[in-house]
Amino acid sequence: MAQAHFTKAVRKDIWQHGRKVVKVHQKGKNAGQSYTDRDRSLPAEDLDDNLLIKKGESCYSWTFRDGYMHVSKTRPKQSQLTQNSFLLELYSIQEEIETLSASESLSSGLDSIKERIENLRDKQEEKMNNMPEGLQGNSPAYEILEERFNALEEWYSELDNIDAEVDDGSFEYDSDDEETEEEQKEQWEGERYDSILEEIQNCTCNL
Repeated sequence: MAQAHFTKAVRKDIWQHGRKVVKVHQKGKNAGQSYTDRDRSLPAEDLDDNLLIKKGESCYSWTFRDGYMHVSKTRPKQSQLTQNSFLLELYSIQEEIETLSASESLSSGLDSIKERIENLRDKQEEKMNNMPEGLQGNSPAYEILEERFNALEEWYSELDNIDAEVDDGSFEYDSDDEETEEEQKEQWEGERYDSILEEIQNCTCNL
């Protein structure tokens, strides 16, 4: 997983692609040989380019093994800091849960999340089944897949037990209250949605 670094004020502009430039290897077996690179402080001439960060602006930056520097004016999400397909989807699901809102769409949002967890779980099972028989059940790779499968299965089960529908039939009007029945019902629904949302967000994947 990549580590994001914060720069208070960048010294040069940072473009998405950068301009092609010719450089010379200074060390190693290729010393003295020229190669083509991109200078991201200048806009590309062969591509449509976008200015991502202006000189003097603050930003977060991180790189992967390919050496390409990613930048963002806001703190990157976990899903942005990994190129592992499993972790990327796992973090993305967690981020979707964090952005759920206590509203009428909460039930459909939960269904979407459960479907994503189910698909990710099934992929782990498929990978386990496709491993050679000699590696099934007694190899580190199989154990990792099995751990992921079990954690996702438990996570899905916990979320599946949550009733995200708000049943108006359980609302009771208090005639002694100064608020109208409509106002009481609106407040009751809001509290119910908040309670369901908290229950969903308290369910986590134990990985």
